[in-house]
Amino acid sequence: MIGKILCSCNQVGEGNIENLIGSGVKDLDEICEKSNAGLGCGSCRPEIQKILNDQLKNEQYEKVK
Repeated sequence: MIGKILCSCNQVGEGNIENLIGSGVKDLDEICEKSNAGLGCGSCRPEIQKILNDQLKNEQYEKVK
């Protein structure tokens, strides 16, 4: 687990999600499948989506700079 815990069902950290997104995974379902986050109760899926959206916005901002 990397970073603060995001998915307590499967012990996945926020850093694990950020690393997947950084490596090119840009789909919520694929992130969940590859990390095992959001596959238990699913209550962390909105937070995973928020992290994804934030990182995508940052990437768009960096491209514009």
